[in-house]
Amino acid sequence: MEEKSISKFKLSVPLDASGVEDFDPERPVKVVVKGLSGGETYSQTVKLNKQGTGTAAFYFKEKPGSLRVMVGPPDASDTEIEGLQTIGFNLKPQAWKKGELSLKPVLISSYYWRWWLFWCRTFTVSGRVLSDGKAVPNATVCAYDVDWWWWWMSKSQVGQCAVTDSNGYFEIKFRFCCGWWPWWWWRYRFWYLEPKLVDYILPLLKELPETRKIPVPGPRPDFTVFEHLLKEDFAALNITRPLAHSLKVETPLPAFDTRLEMSPKAPGTRTLAVQPETSIDISALPSLRDKLLKLLPKAPEMEKLRIWPWYPWYPWRDCHPDIVFKITQECEGEMKVLLDENFGQTRWNIATSHYEDLEVGSEACSVDDTPDPEGNCVNITHACNAPISTIGGNFVNPTITAPQPHGYKNPGSVAASNDGDRPFAGTVSIRGGFGTASGADYYHFEYENPIDSGNWEPLPTGTFSGFTRMYYGEQSPGGPVDLWHISFPVENIDGKDVIKSRQYYETQSGLSWETAVTDCWWMNNKDMLINWITQNNFADGTYKLRVKSYTLQGGQLINPQTLPFCGPGNPPENYLILTIDNRVVTSGTTDAHGHNCGEGTVHTCTSEPDTVFLNVKIVHQDLTETEVKACGKYTINDTDKLRVDFVAHDPDAHLAYYTLNVTYGDSWIRNLLNPVFGAVVTPLIPSPVPWAPPAAQVGPGYSDARTQLIGPALAPDWAGGALRLEMDARKAFPETCCYQLELRAHKRTIVNCGSSLWGHTNYSEYSFMIEV
Repeated sequence: MEEKSISKFKLSVPLDASGVEDFDPERPVKVVVKGLSGGETYSQTVKLNKQGTGTAAFYFKEKPGSLRVMVGPPDASDTEIEGLQTIGFNLKPQAWKKGELSLKPVLISSYYWRWWLFWCRTFTVSGRVLSDGKAVPNATVCAYDVDWWWWWMSKSQVGQCAVTDSNGYFEIKFRFCCGWWPWWWWRYRFWYLEPKLVDYILPLLKELPETRKIPVPGPRPDFTVFEHLLKEDFAALNITRPLAHSLKVETPLPAFDTRLEMSPKAPGTRTLAVQPETSIDISALPSLRDKLLKLLPKAPEMEKLRIWPWYPWYPWRDCHPDIVFKITQECEGEMKVLLDENFGQTRWNIATSHYEDLEVGSEACSVDDTPDPEGNCVNITHACNAPISTIGGNFVNPTITAPQPHGYKNPGSVAASNDGDRPFAGTVSIRGGFGTASGADYYHFEYENPIDSGNWEPLPTGTFSGFTRMYYGEQSPGGPVDLWHISFPVENIDGKDVIKSRQYYETQSGLSWETAVTDCWWMNNKDMLINWITQNNFADGTYKLRVKSYTLQGGQLINPQTLPFCGPGNPPENYLILTIDNRVVTSGTTDAHGHNCGEGTVHTCTSEPDTVFLNVKIVHQDLTETEVKACGKYTINDTDKLRVDFVAHDPDAHLAYYTLNVTYGDSWIRNLLNPVFGAVVTPLIPSPVPWAPPAAQVGPGYSDARTQLIGPALAPDWAGGALRLEMDARKAFPETCCYQLELRAHKRTIVNCGSSLWGHTNYSEYSFMIEV
């Protein structure tokens, strides 16, 4: 719009709200004028007088062409007013008879006056992010307005993402508009296929007559998906015509949508990749819905979930956002998705002020506000993730009665999960903490060698390592609040390999810890003591360890202490009993027993555990036998039996379980040990191999071995051994095909604190062709 002094054309737009029942002169009105042939957009906010009248004036240097004049709420942007179903009309060039054009007053009715209050409003979404009830700071929280139609979903970010503070608190403010023209609203949405919606809809489509073809879900909305359902009725709707409206996207974007997740520190302007024109004519939805409801089964649950067409759908009129959340956090050097909600978790029609605590999983780095124990003491609380109360032979183990296998997790347990009597291997993280009066500046671990000898030695150099802790707060007094990683390495001081205690670091940092809102809070590894590296350093067996602490004075470690456990009464000196079972893996292409192993095979070069197929035979009705060799081709009939002699054995007697499956065809598998197939497994007597005796208990799991009636295994030992399986051959091989026997054996050992559930495993496979 040109300045008054140089303009030749003036447009006056009088406004009249005198007929509004609840007129408020404090509420201004916005007038937008836009060139219809790609011209500029001009706007003016007008404050009406007490009588409800006022005028917007626009000045032009040259005679304007066709114009679109729109009147709407003052808090809507120019671009938003173009998309709202508000007062608007076109002005032709012929209306200009001279340099000044004054229009008839634009009447503002009570309808528009009331709705303008709701069309664009500010919403505040706030809450806390918690993990097991503990605050999760420095997490990024993004909120999205969601809509779904048939099996497609649209998810649009509202406001800017927020970062949680030390209490896990976040707040997101955003403007949300409604009352859009349907085609405008649709044009700004980006749709994708939502598999969970497909799972709801497809079963109902399968209830339709078989002659109807079930449509294949596509990634974007497309009316033609209904063509196979409606047939002739679909053609009569004539709804595949191109869109009648087009948009020119301008910045800043409408506040009701963004297509990008924005950093909380990102600027306010954004770039939007607008979805390409589609063949969806939004005005056809009501007639399409009427047709579909006559065809589709009634489904109250679909109406409850607001799934169209069972539920009426006019989202462009929705003045209350429907919100889901996504939460991410950098935790332990990795960006983790803590929460990513789907349509079933939607909060429908939230209020302008909405508060909610969001619970995320234990994978989050949360504030560890566990207080340190009182006194001059130390607690060893965990080995890996196992509390010491669940490890046999340790202090404060009231749930386990003697005798109990020492150093094993879940000693004496016969749970069906085979999770009883589990030794440890690899690197074992040991956790705990010092009491408030311990005075421990540095510490290391000692071990009793041999156990119960009273001869304590420091863990040798290189057999334990430090770690990194993470905290949220200031890096230095008065410094910026952020997420910080602090290394606690092994240091050599005064000839001793030691680690700095957390309490000593806190004292030396000069920061305030865990006492107020703006203090520093430990996020992870607050209770870490050491990582004990057992592989290739310690022989298999049971070990007793303890913490030895020192104070630092003049670069010297003084006042050595073996502190007691924390607790009432007279607790004993601290200690930890663990049983270690590492395994040896050799190099080469065959192991000590002559099995193919290593690269190019599925078999690991180890006997801990060991697996092998000793013999596979088809036993005929006349008791003659056919040996089944690998890669061979054999014919069976209904009276033939299958006999498999195999080994699943652990020389350390820590076998957890074994499986014996047969795979064939296109992804088919049969568990031959499933009772439904009638297989009988017995010890193989005598065993043809000296290194695997006949199995004393056939299992197939440790819990089975502990409870089998004849000679049950005694905790913590079960070695497995040589075994024989016999069953009807046709139940193992149901059709002519190539088959592969797959034998798996797993040890109970907790390896590297459970980075794999069953870290010590071995495989054997044996394939051949069967004709039925």
